[in-house]
Amino acid sequence: MMQDMGVPNTVDIPIFILSKHPIDDFTPNVNVVVEQVGHISIEEYVALNEENLVAAGWEVISSDVDPVTNGGVIVVMNYAFGAPIYQFQRYAMGNGKAYVITASQVPEGDLSQGLKDDLTSIINSFRVIQ
Repeated sequence: MMQDMGVPNTVDIPIFILSKHPIDDFTPNVNVVVEQVGHISIEEYVALNEENLVAAGWEVISSDVDPVTNGGVIVVMNYAFGAPIYQFQRYAMGNGKAYVITASQVPEGDLSQGLKDDLTSIINSFRVIQ
């Protein structure tokens, strides 16, 4: 899958969780991306990712960085697949690696808020243990 997506060899996707219940022909999911980044700061890394998302056609809804915790969050919307796709990404840095936990869902539908709460709970449960 990673080769098909053109993911560079500095990137690994050790976790990819798919919901058993598609919504509007989209399967909500959570994935974790680990990237070797060396000594880049969290501010630089989140800014770079935000620039890349905008360049790819994503609408950035919000972005925040906390240098004290070495973390950040970007919330985006993408309309490229017909129906809008809503993603929220939690960023963490440690030991020369960036960890990006992304939750994806469609923003429409009766289950949307409950699903958003569940996905938020999942991505907020991750911690970098050094």
